[in-house]
Amino acid sequence: MNVALGLGAAGLALGLYSFFVDSPPAGRALGGTTANSVYSPAQVGGHLVYTAGQVALDPVEVKKGNKGLVGAGDVSKEARQALTNLKSVVESSGSSMAKVMKCNVYLTSMDHYAAFNEVYTDFFGIAATGAAPPARTCVAVHQLPLGALVEIEAIARV
Repeated sequence: MNVALGLGAAGLALGLYSFFVDSPPAGRALGGTTANSVYSPAQVGGHLVYTAGQVALDPVEVKKGNKGLVGAGDVSKEARQALTNLKSVVESSGSSMAKVMKCNVYLTSMDHYAAFNEVYTDFFGIAATGAAPPARTCVAVHQLPLGALVEIEAIARV
């Protein structure tokens, strides 16, 4: 019995050692589109990437100094661009949408919930990625940056 416990503990220790030694560099900031320069679009820590909230910014326009939203005022168009931006950030980390484990979605009105979900299923779920959709929280908030109707952030395996 003591031998089994000792072997189990040794296996756990070896597994944890392997996890931390083989981990990508912690705190690696990733490029992407943000509303301003006071935060990173994403950070990689261990085997996870944590994204900042993504709104419907047009990456090409942001590089020109413009901060307009794609499809401003149309939740479906904003959702598609925000999810496209999220996908870009997730993929720049070496991950994929199929490896997203958790999403937090912020809408300015729960009246947008159904329209958002229609677009969301184009990016997540068996049909879109071949994987089960991630866990998700969706809440209504008073306001979002730049007057956006939707913002989404994610945690993914790298």
